[in-house]
Amino acid sequence: MPIVVTKRLDCIGQMEPMPFLHLRKALLSIPPGHVVEMLWDDPAGPADVAAWCRSTGHELIEMYRRDEIVSFYIRRMD
Repeated sequence: MPIVVTKRLDCIGQMEPMPFLHLRKALLSIPPGHVVEMLWDDPAGPADVAAWCRSTGHELIEMYRRDEIVSFYIRRMD
């Protein structure tokens, strides 16, 4: 079943904490159950996004790496 994305964020080239501030704002702007796709090229991104989702209660559905860029699919769980 394909992932239906409600909002996309391009955080390529951004350093922490900016991607997480943008992600929080994007998730608050969509209804629970909807998905944000975030593109990010930070090497620590996969571990950091997974930890952020665990601590905030949102669901990291998938992450795909294409070269240095990772696509994160995060479902709002409020």
